Amino acid sequence: MKHIKLFEQFIDEATTSWSKMMKGVKGGDAGPWTVVAVENKKVIAQDTDIKTKEALPAHYEAMRKSHPKAKIHIEDAGGMVVFNESEEIDEMTKAQKERYDRTQKAAAYAKELKDRREKERRDKERTKTAQRYQSKK
Repeated sequence: MKHIKLFEQFIDEATTSWSKMMKGVKGGDAGPWTVVAVENKKVIAQDTDIKTKEALPAHYEAMRKSHPKAKIHIEDAGGMVVFNESEEIDEMTKAQKERYDRTQKAAAYAKELKDRREKERRDKERTKTAQRYQSKK
């Protein structure tokens, strides 16, 4: 006897939020896309040359079923990861946060130096103007 799945059962089987996946896909370059399965830091399967982004959820779920222990991610045409199952792309890793913090501190220091030099220049100009005014009297 055949077991027939209802549409609702297929929807309930989804292992990830498709809206998050599609948001990442829209943020990346245009297709074709590649769905990659990674296990123990090794690529164990790839589904390449997916030309339409509407087909990505189906390819993703197929990869998920064939490799249940693997982490699945989606890459765009440039090879950049646009969706990663194990962590959100929007979240920064610890190293990225440290690099960002260093960059922000460097930018703040550079702005402080620029402001200090500008203040010194204005003070020097005021002093010269005051000296000229005093010498004319």
